Amino acid sequence: MEIRAYDDVEDLRGATEARNRAWRVGFRGIVPESVIEAQLRPVEEEFLQGLREDFATEPGAHLVAEREGAILGYVRARYGGTEDYVQGLEGEIAELYVDPAQWRDGVGSALLAGAVDWLPPMLDGISSRVLAENDRARSFLEANDLVYEETTTVELAGEPFEHAIYRIGLED
Repeated sequence: MEIRAYDDVEDLRGATEARNRAWRVGFRGIVPESVIEAQLRPVEEEFLQGLREDFATEPGAHLVAEREGAILGYVRARYGGTEDYVQGLEGEIAELYVDPAQWRDGVGSALLAGAVDWLPPMLDGISSRVLAENDRARSFLEANDLVYEETTTVELAGEPFEHAIYRIGLED
């Protein structure tokens, strides 16, 4: 498996397809089907080109995990334009999705480690936000040394859902 920066629209297509599969499988029973459907992203060229342009202006790491030409997952970590829950001089794991067929194979941990390595050393830490009822995501973050700090409410498809905020400090 290789962790690398995405190269082109085809990498983004593979990452988006992995994200969509993760939403369909991982969030079943946690949020209503209508919310899952609202979170799915198109894989058409026009949407992916727009996503590519957005990533080009965002300071951070946009990495994919690839094995034998297949995109297994991706991480989007940023240190500018972060959400309100990010404190001080921190980065944010804005998105980290792995194809469900690859869960528990180390793909997510490798992506997270790659993002942490890529982020600038001046950051004090990294924050991430996950659905509070998503035990799988919370276990993953805790296994990777992020610590639960607080809960906040976030709207998904117009409905409020509790999210858990996790942080990890970065040391030299």
